[in-house]
Amino acid sequence: FKQKTAYEIASCLVGSEMCIRDSSPTNWKFAHAVLGDAGGGFALSGAADPVSLAPGSTTSVLLRLAAHGPADDVEADGCAKYEIYVAGVVVKGALRCRARSQSALMTFADGDGSLGAAGVLFPRRGDGAGNSVVLSLAGVGVSAQAQADAYKRKVDEADADYTFGFEDLWVLCPDRAGPHNWEDLGLRTAERALRVLADDRGADAANVVVHGHSRGGHGAWGFAVRFPDLVKGVFSACGWSSREEYGDANNLWVHETALAHADRALLGTLQGAVGDNDNALFLANLRGAKALVRVASQDRTVSPWFGRKVARLLDEHGADVALDTVDADHWWWDTARPNDGGAVHDDAARSFTLAAAAAPRRTLADVLAEGPVTVVAGSPQTYGGRFGLRVLDRPDPGARAFATFKSNATLETRNARRLALAGEALAALPLTVDGDRVDAPETCGGSFDVCRERGSWAPCAAPQRRPPELQGPMRHFFAEPWVVVLPRDY
Repeated sequence: FKQKTAYEIASCLVGSEMCIRDSSPTNWKFAHAVLGDAGGGFALSGAADPVSLAPGSTTSVLLRLAAHGPADDVEADGCAKYEIYVAGVVVKGALRCRARSQSALMTFADGDGSLGAAGVLFPRRGDGAGNSVVLSLAGVGVSAQAQADAYKRKVDEADADYTFGFEDLWVLCPDRAGPHNWEDLGLRTAERALRVLADDRGADAANVVVHGHSRGGHGAWGFAVRFPDLVKGVFSACGWSSREEYGDANNLWVHETALAHADRALLGTLQGAVGDNDNALFLANLRGAKALVRVASQDRTVSPWFGRKVARLLDEHGADVALDTVDADHWWWDTARPNDGGAVHDDAARSFTLAAAAAPRRTLADVLAEGPVTVVAGSPQTYGGRFGLRVLDRPDPGARAFATFKSNATLETRNARRLALAGEALAALPLTVDGDRVDAPETCGGSFDVCRERGSWAPCAAPQRRPPELQGPMRHFFAEPWVVVLPRDY
């Protein structure tokens, strides 16, 4: 088997992943991983669920490690040694320890059962409980920990050392394999990392400022339009809204030899299957939100046109957006002076982030005072809604759904068949939905579903036949943990 290790940040955020293969052609293998403390000053313990392998199959085993060491900062490689015993094999390893002022790598069980990872910077003061989070998504070729280390600067040019992160904000930099990983499952990894940090360290996962550079700039828009109720602000540097529009390598149907034989209706269906990833189609969800779009005038990797396009659309949708143009190439470390934080952490980036994190969250009534508020949704599996209003079902699953608050008592919909109301949307009841009055229920448990049946909106009479997590796209199905059932006499 092979082993992939990660480093300590907290007792429940340490993980190691092993792959085990049963090479026997006929016999099942039963394996159980056990961890032994090999010294180094830390008390280590571990646990893993036993696994059964069919002949010739391969599986991964997540080993949950707990490290209990001295309270003082320790910076050292190999400071906590361990041995893993599994399937008759012993593997020795060690965790790297990091000082609190440095970036660390946390690991967690991702939604598809694999080992997820994220770079983390602690707030420089306090224990971080209740603190807002900067969720930073990296560009191609940048590791999770390298992305966290990009949040550094020298307060004074004469300083011997860098200052990392923020005084009162977490910096969380999740990782997902793939050249364009901040779509679909990559965003789910980012959401999962955010929840793990909240559960373990008490970070405020409902107060997030999303950052991203290059590919991560695309991901920042993707996360923000899907989970706008979590987001206080968005900072996208040198990014784009649609992968299929950016770069020659991603264009659909340009040099495809089968185009001479493909019906255009089929091409539309295929392109529609990735339509949720065109974030420009969903920017209306950021009406009233703070956004900083940064482009580099000398950028030869991502044209500044893509960022300007998003800024223009955000302005049309009523977002509080600023466009910042820097005389630089695709990435830079120094904006106005040496070691000032560069592309993602210079004065402008930090000022925007701190202002967005500190600003009071805008309410539905606040934004309605400036005009109608539209919630746009793609797949119910991935779009979380806004102001507590979420689309759970669409008559046409290939098209966007729209729900527009004309006032705090009137809602108009298009391509929506079932809505979930919570928070501010629930408090707005009674609502007139497409001309039909919907009254508040006597009891609803914090959430209330309304359905359009036989042409009229009313409280849903039956549970949802297919909940959001079981609705497309089909590729999500293949990313779930699988169980293979074989006949007894296999």
